[in-house]
Amino acid sequence: MNPLNELNDIVLAEQVGWWPLAWGWWLIFVILCALIITAIVWRLRYLKSHKVYRAASAELAKHNHSLAAINQVVKRAALQVWPAENISALQGSDWQRFLISTMPAAEQAQFAAELQEFSQAVYQPNNQNQQQQYMRLMERWLQLGLPKVATRKQKHV
Repeated sequence: MNPLNELNDIVLAEQVGWWPLAWGWWLIFVILCALIITAIVWRLRYLKSHKVYRAASAELAKHNHSLAAINQVVKRAALQVWPAENISALQGSDWQRFLISTMPAAEQAQFAAELQEFSQAVYQPNNQNQQQQYMRLMERWLQLGLPKVATRKQKHV
């Protein structure tokens, strides 16, 4: 008699199922969901905060404006951000001081010099070259001087 014949076959272990997931996979899943939600929230905040800038830029880009009309577009954008009682009464040199003061400190001197060139041009007949230069200058103000968070709670001036 052969003693090997009396041995039982080797019993293989069951395959390990993928469900329920181990705690490490749950952690990865939760972190991934949190990252996706955070990215969506940041994107929505970014779009909301740049809404005033995009609207004003689109308005400037779609028409050939006079210098006074360009000022109106920029003033409307400023009214969306700062309290109306602070902005609506500004004109002339007060308006220019406001525009200069809202620019970053490193840009203020250059912006003031460029803006000074147009102080009397608003009241002169339209010059296409001046119009384009002024539009670029105000576009720069929209990019740098206009706060990216559109709240009317700030007091300025």
